[in-house]
Amino acid sequence: MTSLAGWSPASGRPACCRSSQAACRQPHQPSYLARTVSTSHKSCQARSAVSPAITAAAGATAQAPSSTPLRPIQPRPPPLTEEGFVPRTASIAAVPAELQPLLEAAVETCRSQLGSRLLGVYVRGSLVQPGSFLPAISDADFLVLHLADHAPNGGSNGSGCSDGNGDGEAARTEDAMAARGLRLAAQRLQQDFPQCAKVELKAVQVAPGSALHPWAQQWQLSQRGGGTADPVLPASALAGHAALAFQLKTQAVCLWGWDLPALLPDVAALPPLQLLPRLVEDVAAALQHAQQQLTAAAEALARADEAECSAAAAAAARAVRWALKRCLRAAAELCYAGSGEAAGDAAQVQDQRQLFWSRDLWWCVRAAAGRHPQLEQPLMASLQQYVDLAAACSTDTASSCGSSGAAAALGLQQQLAAVERAARAAAGLAPELDGLFLQQMLREEPGWLTHHQDASRPVAVDASSQTGGGADAGSSGWWQRLRVRLWAATAGEKMEAGLLGAPPPPVLAAVAGPVLTLDWRQPEARRQAAGVIAATMAAAGSVAAGTLADAATPLPSGRQLLPQPVLLKGAAAHWPAVRKWSLAHLAASGLEGRARLAPSLQFPFTEPRLAALLAEQQGAAALPSCLARMDAAEFAARMQRDNPCGLPPLVYGRLSAGAAGTAEKASAGRRADTAGTACTAGAGREYLYFQAELPPSLLADCDLSSPPFALPGSGGVRQSQAARVWVGPRGCISPTHYDLSQSFLTQICGRKRMLFWSPDELPLLYCYPDTHLLRRRSRINMHAPQPGRFPLLARAAAREALLEPGDVIFFPSSWAHYTESLDFSMSVTCRFAGVGAE
Repeated sequence: MTSLAGWSPASGRPACCRSSQAACRQPHQPSYLARTVSTSHKSCQARSAVSPAITAAAGATAQAPSSTPLRPIQPRPPPLTEEGFVPRTASIAAVPAELQPLLEAAVETCRSQLGSRLLGVYVRGSLVQPGSFLPAISDADFLVLHLADHAPNGGSNGSGCSDGNGDGEAARTEDAMAARGLRLAAQRLQQDFPQCAKVELKAVQVAPGSALHPWAQQWQLSQRGGGTADPVLPASALAGHAALAFQLKTQAVCLWGWDLPALLPDVAALPPLQLLPRLVEDVAAALQHAQQQLTAAAEALARADEAECSAAAAAAARAVRWALKRCLRAAAELCYAGSGEAAGDAAQVQDQRQLFWSRDLWWCVRAAAGRHPQLEQPLMASLQQYVDLAAACSTDTASSCGSSGAAAALGLQQQLAAVERAARAAAGLAPELDGLFLQQMLREEPGWLTHHQDASRPVAVDASSQTGGGADAGSSGWWQRLRVRLWAATAGEKMEAGLLGAPPPPVLAAVAGPVLTLDWRQPEARRQAAGVIAATMAAAGSVAAGTLADAATPLPSGRQLLPQPVLLKGAAAHWPAVRKWSLAHLAASGLEGRARLAPSLQFPFTEPRLAALLAEQQGAAALPSCLARMDAAEFAARMQRDNPCGLPPLVYGRLSAGAAGTAEKASAGRRADTAGTACTAGAGREYLYFQAELPPSLLADCDLSSPPFALPGSGGVRQSQAARVWVGPRGCISPTHYDLSQSFLTQICGRKRMLFWSPDELPLLYCYPDTHLLRRRSRINMHAPQPGRFPLLARAAAREALLEPGDVIFFPSSWAHYTESLDFSMSVTCRFAGVGAE
């Protein structure tokens, strides 16, 4: 049985819950990380089991036919725009005249509670959607944005923005007191305006350290006559606030203050994926609360305490209705979760363009059923139960059944049975939706990155090497290691000459020009580099990169000292590593590390926990990549064209060495035709990209204690990852992704090309969400961008850097980058992050 936290009566939502398994997970991880699809149904049903007394009541009462027919509240919503945005339909004119005083009262309440810290008051949801508000059924939802007095500690969501619930240590602060005041005021407003099923004044703090904070301060300064606010916020200002930005951009109207719905960029209107990842846990928390209330109601009914029974039954009904609504809206998200799948014919592309977004639950059901027809019947049944339970949420239900005690008891018994049936429906629906979400996430999406083998043919994989991707695949036996060492002792410089590899295919994305490039030998260039790095590190502990417009200082080139990539030519030319390192040198040193395995020269990172699920269901060969422990000598041997040591593939390979060589020649001749399916030199071969932390003997060849590497050593910034060496063949590609730390990359051998996109351009790159096994990776194949599927890419323009031995490039966090090796390549990296960063 899952240990669940209590229900939050003020918000009407379940508090965050944790099971014994979930206690080991990181905060805010999706629920499926600690379970498999096969167990999700059982766990959810177990968590939602209701008391025997209520089960008996349900069995004794026949299900009554519904008296409320289903129909949409509003006409069919408009489709998404051609660029995939949700059209804005919210309008203040949609608010019923009798509720206009509610808007004024809400604004005055917020101003009195928060004073000068108030940034804006927004009304959202059914109240401002034309034809959507239903008396006694629809809620009146307000968002109250305000500046926090302090940086968040434990109660933050990690982005510097919190929901103002006042839990934990925040209960001592003025912010928590204001949030409690808003909750009490919302209860009074609901009494004054009973047309609303609920009135919610949701406090949203903008704390120091959040990406939105400097823009909020700038707006406040402009209101006092001391500056001007920018007309449109950059996309980087939304970092950590995507769900809030979507609500404001598409569903809200500003009643007072900072008009964020008008100032947010259009990318804020991209459909979010926020309910599915935690659906099972959220529904389980709601049903746990419903179970407690149903048990209390049954006990009260046995005592003939009709008032207490009615109150408990109404609380259970509200909890179950919330769970059903959560399921119905999560079902609609399945459409967007699958919209990035490999596109086929024009009809499928046209079908994606007919997607729409709506808060109307009827249209949520229609959208989900259009993509998953098998869901239509259970979703419609759940929607019917959601509507029929509306009356059960009132504590007056019992009195309407009649004045006699027997009639009231019978009415309460029927009410409890209806709630129990709806709870069972939610308990079954949540894991079904969760399973579909997992299937979509693990499907080959898109094919150029994750489709490695013909699904119709079984793939033989050594069981010792199936480890779920994130763990280590088994390496060779002792006799193979002996053969590798004997070969490495005599191969010498032939190691690099015999490596697999091919020229990378051309990148078809737009390139605006080079990154800021400075000659490290020039004193002025060093000062400029120090300024850029200092600006980035100052931003690391406060706001997202790219938002420090007020701290910008002009450079002679016309650029500014904003956080940005900077290429430092020759900054490591004096390193001994640049002069003496080679693949043979690393092999002779006995360097131990790991190799990332892939079936092509594309090496996407695979998040370990999520990859484990894919490996369990489809086998390790279905992973985009996986890791294997090995030393530099084994890496060199496995990457030889002629396979001199006769090493069998660990996961992906299928062909013999001779057949692989023939396939490589054929693939080279077809390169112009297969750019859209990734770099595939040697179809059927297994490719490796080696990485290892530098031991002291090799670290001595790298001067990491002098500038530019010593520059981040102050200002609350720490080295977050030990120095590593990365070794890859010609044509080795790291697909477009972004990191969460500031990085230095030093080129030791060969040439490397990198493309960078700023944080403001991340929405244009269609990155996978944090809930995907390719999280923070772009969906776009930069060698075949498919503008019909990814139209926003046309707005993006990359900055280019070409690294040669002895060059160093510094780039901030959240800058997306694509990397390709033009030759056999060796690089050293080290990363830095704010003291409080993950």
